[in-house]
Amino acid sequence: FPLALYAYITIYRVVLGNCIGDVPFSLMHMIGVYVILGIGCDDLFVLLDAWNQVWMAPPECAGDSDEALERRFVWAYRRAIKAMSVTTTTNIVAFLSTTVCIVPNLQSFAIFTALLVAANFFLVCTMWPSCIILHERWKTFWDNFDAHRRQQRHDDPTAHTRRPPRTRGGAR
Repeated sequence: FPLALYAYITIYRVVLGNCIGDVPFSLMHMIGVYVILGIGCDDLFVLLDAWNQVWMAPPECAGDSDEALERRFVWAYRRAIKAMSVTTTTNIVAFLSTTVCIVPNLQSFAIFTALLVAANFFLVCTMWPSCIILHERWKTFWDNFDAHRRQQRHDDPTAHTRRPPRTRGGAR
């Protein structure tokens, strides 16, 4: 939202404001935030679904190393970016086609929402992949940590003599 708002103020007010006139940022513009929630969720789902289908990746993407993780993600990213760019372009064109309307508030809303869609695409393509990779590494770390703890408990002959956990009221 802040990225699109900055672009709106810079582009619309400075460049286009002289042609169309000064249209204030109104409550109608806030509807664009709810519109972009749906579009953003769709883009997030497309990328996450491509990541969840990484088991279909070619055999050279297999492995547990960081390089294999990178190759798997590149494979998923290339699959998802095509669908995301088509839907984003369609949405931007749809909102910009509304600028032919003679009502200045609708023109302003269309430009602002098109900027929201573009900012959403940029952020989904840059920030969401890093969140997916961080989650994957975090999940791998904790899976390995749990496996190590289970192995230690299995190897420890005194594991059954340890003190039981405390109850809710504390030790009484």
